[in-house]
Amino acid sequence: MTGAGKRIGRSIALALAGRGLNVIVHYNASADAAAATVREIEALGVRALALPGDLGRGDDVARLAREAEARSGGVDVLVNNASNYLRAPFDELTEAIWDASLDVNLKAPFLLAWHLGRAMRTRGRGRIVNLADWAASAVRRLPPVLRLQGGVVSLTKALAKALAPPCR
Repeated sequence: MTGAGKRIGRSIALALAGRGLNVIVHYNASADAAAATVREIEALGVRALALPGDLGRGDDVARLAREAEARSGGVDVLVNNASNYLRAPFDELTEAIWDASLDVNLKAPFLLAWHLGRAMRTRGRGRIVNLADWAASAVRRLPPVLRLQGGVVSLTKALAKALAPPCR
């Protein structure tokens, strides 16, 4: 689960653990929060592991997926929760802000689904949950960066078709 050390990601990780699922807690810069979440999950009687990764770097995303698969024996549920909200009014938006937002908020969920989703399909089981902000459907007065959340919604629909089992 990406971004599982703090806030809503932590809450979702604990809820999954409460239902008996082992959880991989991904974090970027919050190692202490991730370690605390792992301890809370383990107290619920399931296994947990914290894995670092910069979702803004494709090579880090690929490594994270490989390591999650190897250390868990196979990821059955991927929850793409991590995001960065680099707010900038349109006139202050830069290409660097746009790229950083695109990489973390849209490219990383795609790459994780691409890596882990293929493995799930091979095993014949798995689920991918992509969280999108309410800004995905907002109409006015939002920085363009937040509009990437609409891309997450479209990505989720495309992945559902691409990774679904064949109709019988």
